Amino acid sequence: MVDFYSITLHLNKKGLNATDAHAELKNIWHSQAPPYSTITRWFRQFATEKPNLKVDNPISKKPKKSIELIRSQIETLISNNPHISIRMIAQNLNLPATTTWEIMTIQLGFTKICSTWVPHRLTEQQKQARIDFCQNFLLKYGDPGSKSIYNIVTCDETWLYIYDPLDHQSSKVWVAKDQPPPALVKKDPYAKKIMVLVFFNKGGMRVCIPLEEKQTLTASYYTNHCLPKMIEAWKITHQRTPLTKLVFHQDNARPHVAIETKDFLEANNIEILKHPPYSPDLSPCDFWLFSKLKKPLKGQFFNSLSEVVSAFETSLNNLTPDDFHHCFKLWVDYCKRVLQNKGSYIPH
Repeated sequence: MVDFYSITLHLNKKGLNATDAHAELKNIWHSQAPPYSTITRWFRQFATEKPNLKVDNPISKKPKKSIELIRSQIETLISNNPHISIRMIAQNLNLPATTTWEIMTIQLGFTKICSTWVPHRLTEQQKQARIDFCQNFLLKYGDPGSKSIYNIVTCDETWLYIYDPLDHQSSKVWVAKDQPPPALVKKDPYAKKIMVLVFFNKGGMRVCIPLEEKQTLTASYYTNHCLPKMIEAWKITHQRTPLTKLVFHQDNARPHVAIETKDFLEANNIEILKHPPYSPDLSPCDFWLFSKLKKPLKGQFFNSLSEVVSAFETSLNNLTPDDFHHCFKLWVDYCKRVLQNKGSYIPH
């Protein structure tokens, strides 16, 4: 006999609401789980009365030595295979699935979660490069009152598609009972696309440069067409600040680190803020700008690439000074979190 009352009390103490607790019970015990009305009644009791635990925990009746052995065996099974299911553990230990669930979640505190995707398996040397970058960045720009952070101009490029479908989560819709889900068109691998390059800073300077259809960025195009436009925009928005104060940040894409690019920046006396390798979580375009600008474009069918670019530029121009301030505040916060994480990736 499963003590659903005690299990529900445990889920309540973990911070789950009645809906989530009912879903958790249904996920494990299916039709045996109590109805939602019972769960909500128990939750009201938990909020207003002292819980009445009429049924003893069946695990507590086992001898202590046996429980310790079971715990040890469960921990060993999980250590050997973190993806193992409760049912498989129960079969291995010849225990009821309900008892196994109670030991794992209530007594041992295990929770099954999805893994986090990371861009790259970082080496210790790469982690140290990230640490060095964050320490130097915070030393120069970490002060909330820092004015020099306004001198940083960051940039990156991204692809825009004539049709970019919604992701799985964003495509969810409400439907009536027995109504089939709506169809969602997949992305065509040969769909028309165009690359755009964006420069911006904390003060709200923004430059968007679209390339030709399916054209990729080269060092020659970057130095002859893109960087001069960035410098021109800087001079307009920073009339009292000499170009030598500009601090230029970019990732390590080939056109960015080419000798031709380095020579151009050195010839214009522009300081380079070197980016650590494999670190999109420390690039404002990657962790903030592009996702923010491209989200409104998803799920839309555009008639031409010029329409896509126009919609993208409209989103860019609609950003407020507070948006840019928030981005650079995030950048400082992420540097702090990378240091706390000893150079490893941080979830966004």
